Amino acid sequence: MSHRIAILGTGLMGGSLARALKSNHYPATISAYARSKRSLETCRTQGIYDLLTQQPEDAVKDADMVVLCTPLSSYAALVEAIAPHMKPGAVLTDVGSVKHAPAQEVLHHLTGEQKANFVPGHPIAGTEKSGPEAGFATLYDGKKVVLTPTAYTSDTALEKVRKLWEAVGADVVTMESTHHDFTYAMVSHSVQFLSYAFGVLVQAQPEAVRQTIKEANDRRFQAFIRLTGSDVAMWYDIFRANRVNVLQALAMFEENIRALADFIRQGDHTAFQHFIEKAETKRRMLEPSRQYTATEPVVVQSGAADILLNQMPYMMASALMEGLSDAELPFASSGGINGFTENLLTLTLPFDDMQRSHTILLVLISDVLTIIHRLQEQVMREPQEMLAEVLKPATEIYRTLYQKVK
Repeated sequence: MSHRIAILGTGLMGGSLARALKSNHYPATISAYARSKRSLETCRTQGIYDLLTQQPEDAVKDADMVVLCTPLSSYAALVEAIAPHMKPGAVLTDVGSVKHAPAQEVLHHLTGEQKANFVPGHPIAGTEKSGPEAGFATLYDGKKVVLTPTAYTSDTALEKVRKLWEAVGADVVTMESTHHDFTYAMVSHSVQFLSYAFGVLVQAQPEAVRQTIKEANDRRFQAFIRLTGSDVAMWYDIFRANRVNVLQALAMFEENIRALADFIRQGDHTAFQHFIEKAETKRRMLEPSRQYTATEPVVVQSGAADILLNQMPYMMASALMEGLSDAELPFASSGGINGFTENLLTLTLPFDDMQRSHTILLVLISDVLTIIHRLQEQVMREPQEMLAEVLKPATEIYRTLYQKVK
């Protein structure tokens, strides 16, 4: 007998799940909820949904499984709306990047049986793109999906969600929710935060420096700044929901990059090299079978542009990787952190060159830390719309630079 899966949210994650289910001939009809009329019309042209509606209650009616693919901040109101309309025994799961606090909000709106059928989940997959046009059928193929069952979750519901993700090619693991949130603050959420901060730093430079970077950047730099194109509204929710762990990860990054700056200031080549080698070793563990060839840095005539193209990404990647423990490394291999830290394995930067330009380098390190502190305050205290305005320069770097090299 055919089952029905309700996908609430038709952006990158929800749209890709629908496509993957269809592509893998999963025995289910797919109903979907799209919040906006524009998204609804776009989805109608794609031919992958059996039912489309702007009413979430209609989408979940008669569904055997409901998958939340909307922003984390929408969970409470959305679940409150759909819970009375879910049929007995329906399984509820999600794709959110933070698990503990959002799960508690969801549980508040569920009955006893519904609590037993709730299985929080997090696919470790994605791109910097968003919206109903962004989805593709192979997004989850070969990717990890972390399930974080609550104290109420039944084994039967857990197994149903496991089978769903395995059917689209994912490798499923389970983890306790608070452990998940700390781990992914370290290996994912902080990476995104640092990408935004670097984007703001670049866009704050004089026009001549920005133009040089635009003309001289290469594929390695493209990989480093790719995440600046990610949806600010989605990441605002993630930063807020996981703020304690994100702040801890950023504090560790700051400690590490200050240590590197001190080594350069003091001319301590031995300590600097030891730090870098440890970071490089950890980076190789993310992709142990991949072979990288180290190349020379991009050479430009502008001191600030040269440092922003080469030395700053290298220093930031090193400081991030050094903060990861052996416990977090197995969960760190994803497109985001891989691209952000790739320069550790593909770039050769002599210590003497960094010492010669250390005055500008140390100023830029100080500047990016100031930006990080300012963004922390704004994420924790300001409305999402204000943060989006602050981060507009960061997302601009994606639009102006990332399109250049594919």
